[in-house]
Amino acid sequence: MDNVVEQPSTGAGQQFSHYRIGGTLGEGGFGRVCLAWDERLAREVAIKFSIGDESGQRGLRYEAQRLAAQAHRAFVTVYALEEHAGQLAMVMERIRGITLAQALDRTGALPAERVLRLGAAVAEALAVAHRHGWAHGDLKPSNVMLTECGDVRILDFGAAAAIDPEQTVSTVTAQSAAGTLAYLAPERLLGARAGASGDIYALGLVLHEALKGSRDFEASAAWGGLHRRLHGGAAGRRLPRGTDAALTDLVERMTRRHAQDRPRSMSDVHRALLKAQEQRHERSRKRAEQRGVLGLIVLFGLLAVFIQARDVRLAGAEAVAEAGAAIDPLVRAERLLADFDQAGTVAEAVALLEQRLASDPHDAGAAALLAIGYCLSYAGDERDEVWLSRARAAAQQAEREEPQRAIVQAARGWVEEYLNNKADAEAHYLRARMLDPGDRHALLGLARLYAQSGRASQAQQVLADAMRRLPADRGFVDTQGTLLYQQGDLAGAEQAFHRSILLKPNGVQAYVSLSGVLLRANRLDEALHVLQQGLRQGSNGRLYGNLGTLLYMRGDYAEAATAFERALSDAKGSPNDYLKWANLGDTLRWLPGQEAQARAAHQRALQMVDTLLQRSPDSATLQSRSALYAARLGQASLARQRIDAALAGGNNNADLQFRAALVAELGGRREAALAHLQDAIARGYPPHMIAGEPDLLALRRDRRYHRMLTGKTE
Repeated sequence: MDNVVEQPSTGAGQQFSHYRIGGTLGEGGFGRVCLAWDERLAREVAIKFSIGDESGQRGLRYEAQRLAAQAHRAFVTVYALEEHAGQLAMVMERIRGITLAQALDRTGALPAERVLRLGAAVAEALAVAHRHGWAHGDLKPSNVMLTECGDVRILDFGAAAAIDPEQTVSTVTAQSAAGTLAYLAPERLLGARAGASGDIYALGLVLHEALKGSRDFEASAAWGGLHRRLHGGAAGRRLPRGTDAALTDLVERMTRRHAQDRPRSMSDVHRALLKAQEQRHERSRKRAEQRGVLGLIVLFGLLAVFIQARDVRLAGAEAVAEAGAAIDPLVRAERLLADFDQAGTVAEAVALLEQRLASDPHDAGAAALLAIGYCLSYAGDERDEVWLSRARAAAQQAEREEPQRAIVQAARGWVEEYLNNKADAEAHYLRARMLDPGDRHALLGLARLYAQSGRASQAQQVLADAMRRLPADRGFVDTQGTLLYQQGDLAGAEQAFHRSILLKPNGVQAYVSLSGVLLRANRLDEALHVLQQGLRQGSNGRLYGNLGTLLYMRGDYAEAATAFERALSDAKGSPNDYLKWANLGDTLRWLPGQEAQARAAHQRALQMVDTLLQRSPDSATLQSRSALYAARLGQASLARQRIDAALAGGNNNADLQFRAALVAELGGRREAALAHLQDAIARGYPPHMIAGEPDLLALRRDRRYHRMLTGKTE
């Protein structure tokens, strides 16, 4: 008699541990997914139950472990692996939406723009999985979820396999092959293990199906189709006429019969999809411009007829040129401001907008953009308070003219944010979004404001909306990277900044940010390489500032001082950034004969921070930094007062605790220094950055420091 394992009922209305089971969301050969209510945490969840014998439970446990190891938002979050009454279940987040297969059944082929966004999101996530050594192995339209908020999620990691270059062949059974044979690469049909190249092939078929609305050969006619796939090419796999050439070429390469003929990695696929998106947006922009010029030609043709009736002659070409000059400055200025981190772009935009307002003082749009341009001038290497005064005046002028334009309210938000009036800034941003939910400057400003204010969930909501509307806008990708960095998600931040570089390889800001992430992760050689890549795009004070910090961490104080001096120079950077002065002072302290210069640099930094504190007296960051500079100048009383005020604010993050440890150590309070340092480490401050701080040399020789690191007590 066969030994049959009875499975408890888990139908609707049943109880599984503290989960109340609802309806079935989906069912396949390996498991059934049900809606459920978590009675402990009062939230909706999805629960996947294994189907079959013990091998099904092993597969479910394996899938849960693989999913939990994936560090990308496109993969479903696993809450728990629960066992109750002999039944194993994986508890996951509840995702609202439809699968790509359902979407194609309802609407047929998707627009190319949407397919590009979808493909880029899937490729980005799978590239992360591949880098961690795992292939999905069962990618198909029914395993790609389109959520209600526009995100893409990848389902069913049950067929995932470790990417093992030493093990190239395995037996392909119904279970190991998983899913639908129609999406398996030829080498997998011949027994190869799941791998990155197989995922590339499957994604190519998914993209093809999304563009065309149907498969080339159905699984019901499997053997004929599989034979063609094993022994022929992609003949007959035609995409709709008018599909972008770059996208057509990519899909063709992804679905080639031999793995070595496909793109080398999923990262290459991701880059190609982003590039195709950017090219498509550029073509759309040029077509819009051409339509605008054509409209002007028609307009001036009609105008010429009217003028000729009065015996006045005007050359049509000159008229179009003059009209183009009248409308071009705003369009060009906005593009220049989007590339704020490239040398000279903000200055050129400001000049264009000032010229426009000189000819038309009532142009609210020009005044609003000029206010944003002035803010960017301040935020870049300029750091002169005059820019903020000009920005406020320009924004107020714009609001007097047209207060109900979204760009005007967004500009007011930018100015108030830079002046540290956060409540006013938020009010203006929200009003701008009420007037136009898709206004770029309002979305960017609001996401940045929420991120800097510690309101991470709200920042992420705004970013999700913005990136759905403007998927190729690197400004939102950079902001997302910064948010992830603040949350301690270095892997996610690194991924975001790499994507930003793909979107704009000649930008600078992403190189600066990425080098900071790598420094935090103790990957100093990689960080130096990234900085050199950034410097190839052009000199920038922030690049030189980060270069100086890296060299300082390595103990190369002479080279670090040179980098900081370049960061402060008029030609390469700016003399108006207090952080660069402070870093220069820190470095000069360790060079023989440079004590006076070090003191002067710290004095300059403290003066500049004091000015900023007048506008932002509650800023814990400014308070703690000014405390550190005062401590290095020997002003112990001021240092103690400022650091106590910073700590009293309640935002005691790792960096703040580390600065408090330095202030205490410089003030001769070793016990307090050790306590703050222990708190900093507990909050995630990197040990290698503690080891690289020369001011803590004596403390690191203290036995109590080593006991703290090892967790031992007396």
